[in-house]
Amino acid sequence: MRFLFRAFGGLLLLVLALALLGVAAVKLKNSFSEKAESSFKTKYGKERVYTAYVEKLKATQVKPRIMAYGEAKSWRSLELRAASSGRLEFLSENFREGGMVRVGELLYKIDPREADDLVKVAEVNLLEANAEYNEAQTTFSLVQSDLSYSEEQLELRQIALKRQKSLNDSGIVTTSAVENSELLLSNAYQAVATKKNLLSQASARITRSKISVIRAEISLDQARRQLLDNEYRAPFAGIISRVSVVPGRLLNKNEQLGVLIDAEALEVGFQVSNLEFARMVDDDGKIIPLRIKVIKDVQENSLILSGIVQRVGAEVIPGTAGRQVFASLEGDRSGMIRAGDFLMVEIEETPLENVAIIPSTAVDADGKLLLLGENNRLEETQVEVLRRQSDKVIVSKVPFGREYVIDRPPYLGEGLRVKPLRPGESERTASQSGSKNKKDEMVELSQEERSALINFVQKNGRMPKEVKDSIVEKLEETKVPLSLVLRFKSRMEAN
Repeated sequence: MRFLFRAFGGLLLLVLALALLGVAAVKLKNSFSEKAESSFKTKYGKERVYTAYVEKLKATQVKPRIMAYGEAKSWRSLELRAASSGRLEFLSENFREGGMVRVGELLYKIDPREADDLVKVAEVNLLEANAEYNEAQTTFSLVQSDLSYSEEQLELRQIALKRQKSLNDSGIVTTSAVENSELLLSNAYQAVATKKNLLSQASARITRSKISVIRAEISLDQARRQLLDNEYRAPFAGIISRVSVVPGRLLNKNEQLGVLIDAEALEVGFQVSNLEFARMVDDDGKIIPLRIKVIKDVQENSLILSGIVQRVGAEVIPGTAGRQVFASLEGDRSGMIRAGDFLMVEIEETPLENVAIIPSTAVDADGKLLLLGENNRLEETQVEVLRRQSDKVIVSKVPFGREYVIDRPPYLGEGLRVKPLRPGESERTASQSGSKNKKDEMVELSQEERSALINFVQKNGRMPKEVKDSIVEKLEETKVPLSLVLRFKSRMEAN
C-alpha cells in the first residue's frame, strides 16, 4: 500500500513538473513575441509598418510552355548536278533563285551531240563484239567437225593395225607392213589431240567474245542513259536555290547547277536544354509528340503556325548543350516561311493541376513565400517551384485562398507588420482608408536624426530639386510629420 502511495506521488510530481514547463514555455514565447513586437517600435511609441503589395493565391490548371528559337529547314532537298560534260543548251525560265517549279517540268538540257556520239561509238563496239562472237562460234563448229573426222580416222587405223597383225601372224604380210600401220595409228592419235586442243581454244574464244558483247551492251546502255540525262525534269515541286549557271555555259560532269527545295516538306529545328528535354520524353526515353506553336514576326503582325514534335537530332552539336529537336510545320498556305527563316517556338507541356502562377519576385532563392497573417503580420511558408517562365513561376503546395506578398524587398521578413495594398489600390488610397479623419502625428527629432534624414534626401539623385527643397524645409522645422520620418527611415534601412 505504501508503495502505491509513493508511485502515485511520483506520478503527480511528474505531471506537475510538465505543467510548469508548459507554462514557462508559453511565457517565454510571449516574452519573445513582446520583445519582437517592441523591436518594431520606434522611440515615438509607434510600430513601424511597411507597405506591401498582396494578392490571393488561386488554384488553377496550367499548361507549361518551353520557349526556344529555331530555324526552318526542308527535310527534302536535291542538289542538281550535270550528268555529263557539255554545253548548257536550255535552262527553264523558272530555273532562277526563288523560282517555283512543277513536278515533271524540264529544268535544263545539255547539248546532246557529245552524248549522241558516245551512243554511236558504243553501238559500233557492240557490232564488232557480236561479229567476233559469231566468228568464234563458227570456228568452234569447224574445229568440232575436224575433231569428229580425226576420231573416225583413229578408229580405222586401229582396225587396220589389228588386221595387219593377224595377216603377219599368218605369214601373208611382212613385219614392215605392221610397223607402217602402227605409225599411221600414232599419227591419228596425234591428230585427235591437236583437234581437241583447237576445240578448247575455240570455246575460250567464244567466252571472251561473249564477255566483250556484254561489255559493249553495258557501254551502250550507259551512253543512252547519259543522252537521256542531258534532259532533266523536276522529280517534285519545289523552289530553286543556289543557282550558279546560265545558258551557253560549258559544264563539267557532276558540276552543281543549283538546289531544288521541297517547300511542302518544311520543318523547324530548335535547341532545348537538358532539363527541358527531360520533360519532353516518356519513361522509356522516347520523344513525346507534343504540340508546338511556331511564330514568325512579320513587321506589325506575326505569322503563327502549328506543328508536332517528331524526332531528336542524332548527335550533339559541338560547342552546344542540350538537345536538338525537330518538329513538323502545318498550315503554311501563304508561302511566308522559307528554309533558313528564324522562328520562335513555343512547346506545350503536359498540364499541371492545382498549381498557382505568381511573379518570380514573390519567391526567394530558397523557395519561400511571405503570407499575410493575423493583424497584417507576415508569415513565411515553403513552396515547391515547378517551372520558371520569364517573370512568372509555377508553384505547388501552397495555401490557396491566402494572400501573399507579390514583390518582396530585402527588408521584409517573417513577423513584420505591413500595410497591404491589393490590386487596384494605390498607396494613397490605402493610407486614407487606414486613417480616416485622423491628422498626421507630429514628432520632434534629435539633431543627429534630423541631419541624417536631410543628408539622405539631398543625396537622392532621382528626386527633382523642387521636391528635395520642399522635404528639407519640412525636416528643418521643430516638429516633423511622423509619416514622413517613418517613410524615409524605411528607405534608409532598405539601402
